[in-house]
Amino acid sequence: MQRRWFLTGLLWLCAWLLFYLFLSQRWVYAQRWLFISAAILALLWLRVRQQLDLNSRPGEARLLPMLGAGNHITLFRGLLIGLLAGFLFSPWPHGSLAWIIAGLYTIASLADAVDGYVARRRNEVTELGRLLDMELDGLGLAVVILLAVGYGQLPPWFLLVGLARYLFIFGLWIRGRRGQSSHDIPASVHRRILAGMLMGMMTVVLWPIVPPDMSHIAAFVVGIPLQLGFVRDWLFASGR
Repeated sequence: MQRRWFLTGLLWLCAWLLFYLFLSQRWVYAQRWLFISAAILALLWLRVRQQLDLNSRPGEARLLPMLGAGNHITLFRGLLIGLLAGFLFSPWPHGSLAWIIAGLYTIASLADAVDGYVARRRNEVTELGRLLDMELDGLGLAVVILLAVGYGQLPPWFLLVGLARYLFIFGLWIRGRRGQSSHDIPASVHRRILAGMLMGMMTVVLWPIVPPDMSHIAAFVVGIPLQLGFVRDWLFASGR
């Protein structure tokens, strides 16, 4: 697993350098992209290393010697999100570069729909894969929301949707530090439906052909129920 983790880093490095060479000929902010994407990819790569000891099937103590096809798809999604994050804090590029930004997250979303299915089909479902999938979901959503707000495709208040998961986790951590107990959140069909609607909206919000007026309406329709859902979940978790 460590060899494959290291090989993953080399592949990411090659893809990152090739993408930079491509951008450097077409975009004045390529160097800014270089440093931001490098920081995100390095953090993701080290995070994977920290969790390698979780690469075992549920209920089994023996670690799998391979990361598995599902995890490799998840890692590919991490690479795409890292490349996408490099566009943060820069103006929205025009022409083909704008479509490349949209394509990065669209492909990442499609990979998100496939990695779990592949892992189940190959009997390679692991805690490592579950945690990576969940963390990349949160990171990818935060990155694309920051980009969309910066490009004017979403209203500024929608940043709360991207930060909601991290604020929720931070709140649970605070409760633990204070010695307060936290409770399980009941399953909810509405939560899954709203999460699916959010992923669908975020997949297309960066497409250059989507007018801001339309995306702002979609943000209100999806974002308000999502925020109310987080409030409800917090009331469950805090025992209220």
